[in-house]
Amino acid sequence: MSFNRIFRAYLLPAAVFQSVAIAGGYATGRETVEYFTRFGSLGGLLGNLVAVLGISIVLALSYEFARITRTYDYRSFFRALIGPVWPAFEFLYIVMFLIVLSVIASASGSIISEEFGLPPMAGVGGMLVLIVILAFFGREVIGRVLTFWSLTLYAVFAAFFFFAFSTYDLEIASRLDRMDVSEGWLLPALKYAMYTTVIIPAVLFATRGIETRTEALLSGFLSGLFCQLPSFLLHVSFLAGGAAVLGADVPLKAMINQLAIPGLALIYAVALFGTFVETGIGFVQGIIERLDRWALERWGRTVPRSGHVGAAIVGVVTSAFIAQLGIQTLISTGYGTMSWGFLVVYVVPLLTIGVWRMARVGKPGKGAVPQPDKAAPRRATQ
Repeated sequence: MSFNRIFRAYLLPAAVFQSVAIAGGYATGRETVEYFTRFGSLGGLLGNLVAVLGISIVLALSYEFARITRTYDYRSFFRALIGPVWPAFEFLYIVMFLIVLSVIASASGSIISEEFGLPPMAGVGGMLVLIVILAFFGREVIGRVLTFWSLTLYAVFAAFFFFAFSTYDLEIASRLDRMDVSEGWLLPALKYAMYTTVIIPAVLFATRGIETRTEALLSGFLSGLFCQLPSFLLHVSFLAGGAAVLGADVPLKAMINQLAIPGLALIYAVALFGTFVETGIGFVQGIIERLDRWALERWGRTVPRSGHVGAAIVGVVTSAFIAQLGIQTLISTGYGTMSWGFLVVYVVPLLTIGVWRMARVGKPGKGAVPQPDKAAPRRATQ
């Protein structure tokens, strides 16, 4: 297998998924504390394990369902999966899209204000400009930028983990030896996995290089592991952070400040801001792919670049107003509430209807799942 094939089938989907998931998942550290670390050393490890298994299973099945149905935008994907009730997912997706953008808008404003002394709205404005630029250039550029920045962020995380484990090795070892588990760790881990799954249909544009079922399943599990590994390590490092870290809006930044490594806080701020842009453009691209597919069916052509830019502007500006609720409220209440909706309209249908349809593909006399990309353009009603 050539490197280009490996890149398109395995590395690109994993990097894009991780890039989009990270800012809405654990880049600030707030989510790791909320859903894992507060349940103790062992409770957090068990929670992370449950989360990575749940996310990886849904990823693998989604990649395969997208492959056999050739549905690389969430509208086509859910029309194939749940038929006429697919708008239920779109409603949840748009709400979650705005919540996630609000979280990163709030955090980006805080980061820019603390590190550079600029007004918080400067962070939101900078994020808006970069998202609009990427939306203008389109899918191929977005995929390459997300892959590059994903590797950059991993390098920053590697530096943080090295210094954290070197400085607090005894404290971390002491907390791990306790193996404490607080009651109620399982449900938050499941919620975390459920709300993270909303990102999957938004990044299906990066799975077009997957050609076989084996590639789809392996790529899905690789994406889940690649995405969740830093959360495992963040949980372990936070065990030595204390109340000042665990109670902060951006616990990872508070931990870096405690380490007092010259330059690391600034590097993290730049990397984190870039990550916010990654997540924002990932969600925006999901909307754009949906609009393009609809326009192609209705008029035989995709939405012009000006329409892509308009979608980006509307999403980010709206999220800037919602961000006034505060990052902790948005994460603890918004994410948790949306989890149940995604369980009903996405995960359960995928594990039942989706698996049944995937099992039937290629069987004599059973037929295959329809492949929308091969169908002639037709007038759409939605």
